[in-house]
This record gives sequence, C-alpha cells and structure tokens, in this order.
Amino acid sequence: MNRYIVSILFLTLFISANSPSEEMKVKCLGHWGGSCGDIALYKDYICIGEGPSLTLLDIQNPATTPTLVSKTMLKGIITNIFVSNDMAYVTHYDQNGFQIVDLANPAAPQLLGYVTSPVFPQEINGIHVENGFAYLAEWLKGVRIIDVRDPNNPVWLSPPTSTHGPKGIYVDDGYVYVADSSEGVKIFEIQFPTPDKPHLVMKSGFDTPKDASDIFVTSGTMYLIESELGLLIYDAQDPTSPSLRGVYPSGDPWEKYFSHVSCQDNKVFISNTKGYLWIIDVSNPKTPVLKSEIAIPGAIERCLIKDHYVFTNDDNRGLHIIDFSDPEHPFLASEYGIAGRIFGASVFSNRVFLTTGMEGFRILKVNRPDEIIPIYTYEIDGCSYGLCYKDGFTYVADMEKGLKIFDVRPFKPPALVSTVRVTDYTRNVFVQDHLAYLANGDYGISIVDVTSPENPVVKGSCDTPGRALEIAVSGNYAYVADFQADLQIVDISDSLHPTLVADFPTTKGLVMGVCCYKDLVYVLDGCGMYILDLKDPSDPEIVGAFLSDTGRYNYGISVVDDFAFLATTHDGLEVLDVSDPSSPTLKMTIFLPGAASDMDVHFNRGLAYIANKSGGLFILGFSHIPNLYNLKDHFLGIEEVNEETQPYLDVNKDFGLDISDIITIMNPDVDPVSEP
Repeated sequence: MNRYIVSILFLTLFISANSPSEEMKVKCLGHWGGSCGDIALYKDYICIGEGPSLTLLDIQNPATTPTLVSKTMLKGIITNIFVSNDMAYVTHYDQNGFQIVDLANPAAPQLLGYVTSPVFPQEINGIHVENGFAYLAEWLKGVRIIDVRDPNNPVWLSPPTSTHGPKGIYVDDGYVYVADSSEGVKIFEIQFPTPDKPHLVMKSGFDTPKDASDIFVTSGTMYLIESELGLLIYDAQDPTSPSLRGVYPSGDPWEKYFSHVSCQDNKVFISNTKGYLWIIDVSNPKTPVLKSEIAIPGAIERCLIKDHYVFTNDDNRGLHIIDFSDPEHPFLASEYGIAGRIFGASVFSNRVFLTTGMEGFRILKVNRPDEIIPIYTYEIDGCSYGLCYKDGFTYVADMEKGLKIFDVRPFKPPALVSTVRVTDYTRNVFVQDHLAYLANGDYGISIVDVTSPENPVVKGSCDTPGRALEIAVSGNYAYVADFQADLQIVDISDSLHPTLVADFPTTKGLVMGVCCYKDLVYVLDGCGMYILDLKDPSDPEIVGAFLSDTGRYNYGISVVDDFAFLATTHDGLEVLDVSDPSSPTLKMTIFLPGAASDMDVHFNRGLAYIANKSGGLFILGFSHIPNLYNLKDHFLGIEEVNEETQPYLDVNKDFGLDISDIITIMNPDVDPVSEP
C-alpha cells in the first residue's frame, strides 16, 4: 500500500514580511477532500478531481477498493479531466486555468504547462484533445481551442467559436460535435488555414425540444441525450447531414437531469444528477431497449467504461464502480469515498471532526499532516454546517434537524448520542462550560444545557433582528454575527431568559463572523474586520479596524497568539498582526484553491486547519509566529529532509508553481483586490 507521505506534492509558500529580519513562512502540510469534479481513465489507473488535487488511483482490480497512488495539487478546483498519450489535460474553476500533467510516472506526476483564460471566463463544461489541440466547451461563450503540441507551453488560440451554451463536446475524425443546451446540436469541421491554427467551420446543426445535455460519437453513430426526449441516436457517417435513427424512450418526456452519455459494444450508458445509471441495448438503433437501471447515492456526473465496469463520479461522494458483467443486473462493486464539500472543522489531538453538508459528519485521523485517514462517517438526514468539540463530545449544527451530539471519546467507537431540535434552522454552535449556544438563522439564538450530552435540555432562546450565522461567548455575554442586522450582543447570565442588550452597526453590515480573544471581540463584515473592547458589553467601543471599500466578503475568523486569520472571498486567507489592536497590520494573504467559498479556521498544536468547502481540508504550518508549529523541527529526521540540505521544499522545483500565482503580497497602502 502506498503511503500518503510519499505520494502527495506539497506546497511551500515563502512570504516577505515588513522587514527582512521578520521573514514569515507558511507551508501546506496536508490536504484532504474537496468536490469530485471529474474522472478520467488512464491505463490501469483512474484520475479523479479531489478539490484542487489530481488524485491517481490503482484500479487493476475494480472489484476492490481502489488504492491511492499519488495526489498532485493544482491551482484551483478541478472541473474537467481528459487523458491522452500519458498526458492529463485539466481545467479548474479558479481563473479557469488549464493545466497539463505528465502521468508517465503515476507515482510522481509532473506538472507541465499552465495557462489561464485571456478574458473573463465562463464555466468549462467539457474538454476533448485531438492531434495536439484541446477543444473546450465554455458556457455562454462557445468552443475554445488551446494549442497543446508543446505540453510545456500551451497557447490559447482564436476567440471562441460562437455557440449558445455548450454542455458537452466530442471530437471525432476531424469534426467537433457540441451539445449546445437549448440550441440543440452543432457540428463543426476542423480546418487548418495555416498548419498551427485550426479553424472551426460549422457544417450542420439542428434544434432539440429542450436541452441537449451531452454527446458521444463512435463508428459513425452519434448518441445525444436530451432533457425531454431522452436518448437520440443519429447516423453521422456524413457529419454534414446527420439523420435520426432511433429514440429511447419514445414519446413520454424523460426529464431526468442527464449529465453524461457513453457507449461500448452496442450498449449505451447514461448517468444523471439524481443518482441513476441506465444501460440501454442499441444493437438495433431503431428500437433501443432498456437493459437495466441502477440507483447510486448522490449526483452522478460522468460515466466511463472499462471492460465490464462503469466508473462514475459524484461531486460530494467520490468514485463509484459498477459491475455490469450481467447488463440486466448491474451492481455496485466498489467505491472510493471523499468528503466533497467541507463546511466546518474542529480538532482534538490527532482527530479532525468535519461537517460536510448533506453528506454528514466525518472524523479523520491525522497521524501526520500528510498522512490522513478517514475513520468515521455518519450520514446526517439534513445538512451539517458548524460544529464544536468539547470534552470528548462533538456538537454538530444540522441546519435542518437541529443540534446533534456525538460521543467521540477515545477507545470506543464514535456514536450519535442525542439530537435536540430547537428550530427549523441551526447553522452554528459554540460550547462553553455545560451550555451549548446555537445560532439559528432567522430564529435567533438558543441555549441548551449539555451537562449530560446524552440528555440535552433546552433552556432559553432569544430572537435577533437579522439572521444569526455565528456565535461566540465571553463571560455573561454572547456575540452574534447577525448578518444584515450587524453584531448583536445578548446577556446570557440567565440562561432561561437571554436578552438583547446592544448592537454594533458596521460599515457595510452583512456580519458573517465573530470571535472573542483577550477581552476583545473580532467582528467580520463585508468590508473587513472590527475590534471591539468588552469592558462594557452594553456599550461596545471600537478599538481598531482593518477595512476595505472594495466590497469583498469575509466568512470566518480565528485569533491565536496575537495573529488574526480571516477567511475571505477571492483574497483567500489573510493573516493580520493584532498585537496592537488599535492598528492591525496585514502580514500576508494566502490564496487557497476554492477560496471564494466559506472557510472555517481552527488551530491545534500550532497547525491551522482550513475547512474550505469545495476545496477540501487544508492543513497549514506557519513559522515566526509564537507557539505555532515550528516547520523546521517538524521536518528534521523525516524521510530525506534535513536542516542542512532541505529545511523547506522548493515551490518551483517540487510544486511547479510560480509563487506569485499563489501569494498576494499585500501593501498596507493598497486596498485589497475587489470582487469582479
């Protein structure tokens, strides 16, 4: 079994602080999970997108759980993968980047060329590579072409060929076939006015009743999935004049949220985002026959065929492998699960507790930051969001079902021990002493006595004027991030009758984060961070602020050792020196793939754990911050790394990225980057 320690490529980030003697360093020590955006077959392996990681799995025996071979982190959340001739061509959501990865050595893939869209990009819905050129289906733009003949130097070519909203693309024998959503199908011939610049010339096209979702072409036959008619089969021997041969089903609408179509040996495989896979016999194209239908948990994005196995991916659950050796009785043979989106993280010892939305509650064992093992999953019938660990129990805010309490004490299996539903919406939870404080969105806050976690008792509640998103407690007061109603301050000295006593209006409103540290409250809104004095909670006094007028949003905050860590949209993770609260100073900004989503920041043993939604879980180590993890000591004696020869990995050598693409060095005299 390959060890995770030798299979993941790590990111080392070097940052210059305000003076040369105060150099600060941050390193990504581990990563796990993230949305599974796409899959692609490669020899006896399969590539899956795991957040920003291109993960290779060994599938020599598909009937058993695939084994991890390598993980290579890219610059953004992976959306499409296409493999040809030992090369993986990958698109990612952040900046709509296009990355080429050499897979010749599966245990150590090599990052080659990288390019971003030259204009403001739209979503890439498909990619196909043929004869040294990549053809990309870009939503609302059309088909873009990239010259990939030199894999170290991919080049965007002409502006996109105009189509309405391409959802699927396939290239076959000199023609590009496009499933163009409500505009039906468009077929282009690839012409070469000059040898190095292909040009697409439309040769035929036709409308469909609703949306053309995906397209597959083989041996002169075109298979199209359409949201109303279902499967349409065309004779495409002459691409300039395709003719309809058969339809399945015939007549009745088939609005099944189709996602992908594939074909092998007169069998067509269709997946949909409601968790179904259909196998259809098309040996007689005029009368296709349904062989079987199988339900798979989750939303199936793609279906790929190898031998008698179908490989499918689910954005939130990972890889599913279906055995169809008997097409009339397919069954789930094996899986490779991932967390999908991660909303919250809490840490104790070497255990990381995660909330993953509708996929529930998970526990990871972190032997080392680069050796992460899933050990427990509980599928919640709701939507888990915030969580808090306290004295052997993890308190999970289920947005639909209330507060769930798990016994996670060591030396016994984790277990759900109680559920208490206070309102119809519980987003976050904070536990202090024997009381749990719940942020309930439009319903304000609630207080639950958890002296006995197995038998929680609801004490009192207090409505707030806005939407309670997060809550922090210090002394006899709770501080509520109340979104459009700013910061609300609640007297909780009487847990049966909590009472609103004050509010603090921020510049922009939309307060989304709050944290208490050293008798101060740190508040995040759409403009930045405010620091408030707690001497008189009924009359909060502003001490300092770090603001921007650019309209970005802030999603989470943690403060440790006089450093504040702000999770922001687009800007990433900002680190501020707050040793002088009256004058917070930006030290660095760390771009993390998927940073435009919610982030939850948690610290344990000097490491920062970042729950980055579709980006997954990141574990970061910092240097030159008191009491935080000493990176140099961490690597002494581990593998071949030592203080003299390699105290830190080289980002350009070992990660293959230009540091300027990852880190924004923020000048205190310049406003942070605004949202587009």
